[in-house]
Amino acid sequence: MKNILLTALCAILTHVSLAQISLDHTFPNGVKVTKINDTDYRFVTIDTGKYLVSIYNTDYTLDQTIKIKAPAGMHVAMGGALVRKNLYNNKYEVALGVITEGPNNSFTGSYYCIFNEDGTLLFQGPKYFIFASYFNLATGTKMVLVSDQSGSDSANIYSLSGHFFNSTRPIAGESITTQVFPNPSADHIIIAIKNLDKSATFDIQNINGQVIQQRQLSAGQKNIDIDTRDLPSGVYLYTINSGNSSETGKFLVAH
Repeated sequence: MKNILLTALCAILTHVSLAQISLDHTFPNGVKVTKINDTDYRFVTIDTGKYLVSIYNTDYTLDQTIKIKAPAGMHVAMGGALVRKNLYNNKYEVALGVITEGPNNSFTGSYYCIFNEDGTLLFQGPKYFIFASYFNLATGTKMVLVSDQSGSDSANIYSLSGHFFNSTRPIAGESITTQVFPNPSADHIIIAIKNLDKSATFDIQNINGQVIQQRQLSAGQKNIDIDTRDLPSGVYLYTINSGNSSETGKFLVAH
């Protein structure tokens, strides 16, 4: 009798547990969440190969698509795209890193660029971009772009017309950061990682935006070892995606 009662109780508890969790929707290639005002959110998916950003309402209906139109000679790192609304001077805007190249795929510069809702270039920051950050101050919202000018980090501060609603920091409160060494390299590159609090996906793209390597990272992982001996000389982009946080960078292979 005890066994029968225990079986029945387990069945009831299982039914109750399952009833509390239900699948709403599936995004096959992952999704980000962006906050566009005090109360409103959007789901964002990114097709790296097509330079396409798709923005969905919280009921999963399509709100907007943005086809990034990179200027000639620019190659876009889509993985770390920041999607906001009315932050700069448009409706939706996409901010992301781009690189430029010279002869034989040689690296010539990196920039932080902002694209309009129609996909055209709205803003291009200083050369040799490293990272961007945003702050809401009493004097207004500021965008800080750090770049490597002549071997020393310089910071440009820009005033923005809108308000930055933060929805992309990890739960632990610290953004993922990476450092690459040696860079450039002929045989091996190490990417050191800080603040990877969740499991993540890692991919490497060539200068044409094609994903050539992809792997899974574990929560707390400190570094990634990349064998570059079989990679052609040139510039490569990498992206780490972990929940609502992402980090994008670049490295140079020189044989």
